[in-house]
Amino acid sequence: MSQSFGTPYLDDALLVENGTTPDEVVSFVRRRALSPRRVAGMTIWNFNNHELDREQLAAQADDLLNDRYIVPFQVSGAWGFMAALLPETILEAEVLVFDQGTGEYHPYPSYFRHTEKEHQNEVKCSIQQKLSEVTAGAD
Repeated sequence: MSQSFGTPYLDDALLVENGTTPDEVVSFVRRRALSPRRVAGMTIWNFNNHELDREQLAAQADDLLNDRYIVPFQVSGAWGFMAALLPETILEAEVLVFDQGTGEYHPYPSYFRHTEKEHQNEVKCSIQQKLSEVTAGAD
């Protein structure tokens, strides 16, 4: 395990570069989705390359009000693809982000969980319709 910033890299870290293939990303997502960590009564899906700080999570357990969390991948371009592969069970978990400055985890709401599926679909359809109108004259 190599050290980078606060906590060590995990042995199965995915270093996304220009040559990283979709198959590599899919393999990483499957591995992490099927191996959540249990810490202080919480289930945590860690898609970040860094090891969870279990001591810090245990210390914050009383302040973290949910029992399911997801730690997103740190490269936003890759995370968008990863999230599209995940089932609702995982996407609806609240989000945890580690603050290297304070050494604490900060919870954020899961917008998937707090937005009804029907509304999500309406937004997608609306954007697709407008996109079709905008791109119709672009050819």
